[in-house]
Amino acid sequence: MLRKYLLPVLLLAFYCQALSQAETQNTVFPFWKIKGNSGTTAGTNFIGTTDNQALDIRTRDTLRVRVTTRGVIETYNTGQSVFVGEAAGINDDQTNNANVFVGYNAGQQNTTGGANVGVGYRALRSNTNGVNNTAMGYQALGNTTSGHSNTAIGFWCMLSNTTGAQNTALGVDALRFNTTGVSNTTIGLYSLRNLTNGSFNVAMGLGALQNTNGSGNVAIGYQSGANNIGSNNVFIGRESGSMDTTASSRLYIDNSNTSAPLIYGNFSTNSVTINDSLTSKYFRMSNGATNGYVLQSDAAGNGSWQALPAISGPTGATGATGLTGFTGPTGIQGPTGVTGIQGETGPTGAMGATGNNGATGATGIQGVTGATGATGAQGETGPTGSSGPTGATGIQGVTGAIGATGIQGETGATGPTGAVGATGSNGATGIQGVTGATGATGATGADGSLNAWGLTGNTGTTAGTNFIGTTNAVDWVVKTNNTERLRVQAAGNVGIGDANPGVALSVNGNGTFGASSQMTGNHSLIVGALDTITSLNSFAVGARNKITANNAQVFGVDNY
Repeated sequence: MLRKYLLPVLLLAFYCQALSQAETQNTVFPFWKIKGNSGTTAGTNFIGTTDNQALDIRTRDTLRVRVTTRGVIETYNTGQSVFVGEAAGINDDQTNNANVFVGYNAGQQNTTGGANVGVGYRALRSNTNGVNNTAMGYQALGNTTSGHSNTAIGFWCMLSNTTGAQNTALGVDALRFNTTGVSNTTIGLYSLRNLTNGSFNVAMGLGALQNTNGSGNVAIGYQSGANNIGSNNVFIGRESGSMDTTASSRLYIDNSNTSAPLIYGNFSTNSVTINDSLTSKYFRMSNGATNGYVLQSDAAGNGSWQALPAISGPTGATGATGLTGFTGPTGIQGPTGVTGIQGETGPTGAMGATGNNGATGATGIQGVTGATGATGAQGETGPTGSSGPTGATGIQGVTGAIGATGIQGETGATGPTGAVGATGSNGATGIQGVTGATGATGATGADGSLNAWGLTGNTGTTAGTNFIGTTNAVDWVVKTNNTERLRVQAAGNVGIGDANPGVALSVNGNGTFGASSQMTGNHSLIVGALDTITSLNSFAVGARNKITANNAQVFGVDNY
């Protein structure tokens, strides 16, 4: 009687052990569980394809990411935008806005703004409908809401800007507190730092114009004009004019903070003071009683105003040639043409950038959505037919061989006295065939597949609880065509085309974010480019036209 039930019990115990192993050993059930795997080996275990087919990743049964057989990572159905990072671009209405937001909360509040590039922690976070902005750095342009055509590169660069437009700032804290000022250009740490609403300023150098709130100033040099709060000043040289705090329309040229610079000017009175000796061949009067006369010294150094013919002396005609030279200074009136700088008002015309709606024409790229037709690859669902191997559970029919226990029926042969019917109770041994129902437990194996990522997608998952990856300290690898394309190290570094990334994100080869046209260059990093790029070793941010120069670096320009 004991032998009658011993074999089914042993088989059941063996099955339970195998099922337990299935939870921990990929060698038994080789799939990625929806709560992660352990016991994997980076480079050996991976998610991807081993044939010449791309790997598709979907959410809500919509294609989101494709890893091609060439190792290119493509994004789909995001309005021609690229979003990488927690909550990056999370509110974007995805209507072909062509934005690039990379970093924690980058572009988080954007809804309808387009052609923006935000790279860095909370870069362009508050933007809602501003366009043509480029922000790179920690919280760069972080509070901009509707400002447009700004370029900010650096830690806290233009952090406080809200509606200011057409500004360009490069450097840590550059233009940090500007809110509504327009058409300012600054390069250098702290340059124009405390400006809030001034416009048309140009500052180059660490701390240049850092405390001004005026407009129309030009400062070139370390801390030039650093403490001035006036307008329409020109400061040239290290610390030039930094001690003049309130003056406007002044000229300072010096390499110190002296109040008596080498050259001092007052644009309001059209006067210039030179605080040292001045060497020149002639000084010519252009107005007054001695108009046309020149100042000349004799051998003893005594000066006198002389008419031009007197200077010519016996040399005569040769001196007349000098007269022709004086005609040249008349050409100095050419700088009056510099008034053309007022043409900067033209950037207001940059509102034509609204014409970037033409980029909507790039909607033709949605034709790539035709690649969604590649969803025909879902025909691979046919491999789901591979569930037929579940039919292999029929092998558990071999458990029917347990029915061979019916050999115990030979005991029935002991009583051919009709007790053979009792042999029918041997059929009760067939109840051991219920152990065959244990084979139905093979369907439990199918249950195991419910804990795996299916080839045609999953439902009923919970973000944060279900994931693809490892639960031990082993790298996670993505392959296409049985070639490694992406690796996430156990420490968190991500490598694209790099099996040993030493930083948070390592890209070996070309890198392109949000480019809406062809890029054929080598070793390039292109962010937000809107046209063809054919250069070698180029780095472009926000470029909107063709780049053909070798080794070019481009920031926030419309043509190059």
